[in-house]
Amino acid sequence: MIPTLRSLPDPLALRNHLAGVYDLPFTTCTLLRSLVNDVYELAAPDARYVLKLYLADGWEPAEILWETGLSAHLAAGLPVPLVHLLADGNEVGMLDSAEGERPFVLSGFVTGAKPRPPFTDDLYSGFGRLVARFHAVADTFPRRIRAAGPTSTGGWMNLWRRFARSLPPRRKTCSWTWRTQYGTASRSTPRS
Repeated sequence: MIPTLRSLPDPLALRNHLAGVYDLPFTTCTLLRSLVNDVYELAAPDARYVLKLYLADGWEPAEILWETGLSAHLAAGLPVPLVHLLADGNEVGMLDSAEGERPFVLSGFVTGAKPRPPFTDDLYSGFGRLVARFHAVADTFPRRIRAAGPTSTGGWMNLWRRFARSLPPRRKTCSWTWRTQYGTASRSTPRS
């Protein structure tokens, strides 16, 4: 087998595996997004869930426990999805994959809708209040302290280096900057 930077699990096989480790009768498993981490929606007869499948050589399970702890802490003051425990009582599971073990976490599914135009001042104000509440509650949670070790201190850099080595040599550098390419954001309607 050749080295693999990134694999994408088959949703049916993943559903069957997760049904055993969570002791839940999942009926469907759908890939929602595959960027830095893979995100799947799983359905059972009585509920919907979201699985976050982390990259191999990224965050250690202890670091993910900080993230799930923050989520539980935020739930005291904000509507956030709660983490669903594995059948063995743990919050973080490990999936054996071609590139190595990949941590995963299952949480409840939160319904919602993406805002659509016209975007109103009430929308912006409501979003600002929600972000302010998030920061007020999050500020009372201990900051993450990364453990010393090759994976936790260099996981993302190691992944980036592996990816960069797989690319052909760069022939020309870009001469534009973010500002000249995208400009600056401005409001099209005056504030009242």
